[in-house]
Amino acid sequence: MSALFLHLATGLCIGLCLSLLGLILWALQESSLSTKARIWTALGLSTWLCFTALLAWGGFFQDFSNTPPRIFSVVMPALIASLILAFHPKLEPLLLKIPGQWLIGFQTFRIGVEIFLWCLFLAGICPQQMTFEGRNWDILTGLTAPLLVWLWSKKPDLETQLLLVWNLGGIGLLLNIVIVSVLSMPTAFQVFTNPPANTFVASFPFIWLPCFLVPLALWGHLVSLRQWVLKTKQAP
Repeated sequence: MSALFLHLATGLCIGLCLSLLGLILWALQESSLSTKARIWTALGLSTWLCFTALLAWGGFFQDFSNTPPRIFSVVMPALIASLILAFHPKLEPLLLKIPGQWLIGFQTFRIGVEIFLWCLFLAGICPQQMTFEGRNWDILTGLTAPLLVWLWSKKPDLETQLLLVWNLGGIGLLLNIVIVSVLSMPTAFQVFTNPPANTFVASFPFIWLPCFLVPLALWGHLVSLRQWVLKTKQAP
């Protein structure tokens, strides 16, 4: 039975990441970016996923003896890239053209993340505290995202304070699971010592969780907040 849950988690993780990659590539095609910029962005993102997958497949990230562990060598650049892509001044005109409802709606993918984490827990690979049965409540962001989109469709001038609270709450929940995840790794600063330790994120395809899915979720919140700030400044 544990093998079944592992296969389900693996398939869901790969399917989710490839679906989001396809969505991003489609959005690039529909954007006002030049053909050259679209091609380079698509190649860069695809190369990043392949690069991290190959390193994980080869076991490069399985060494947690260093401080920080090797996995941080790809996690930190991904998080920094999400900050740059959300706040770079030259990208502002493009980012502001993204429909606000899209930025909220796509966060629904976090439901899928929580499901495959739960499957990994049932397979005995993921520690309980990293699931919604433990200390991970990130699924709330995914569940409330479609509700917020529906409210926005009914009321286009949706109260901006609601968007602020939802985005800050989403970032808070994301930060919570990131901290829990790090403190569950077999390192010198491990706090959650219940087995199993968090080592599955160093393997393929789950390496894409910290170096693609988490930065993508953060980027969505940051761009939505950036739009909120602009809308607030323009309000009479």
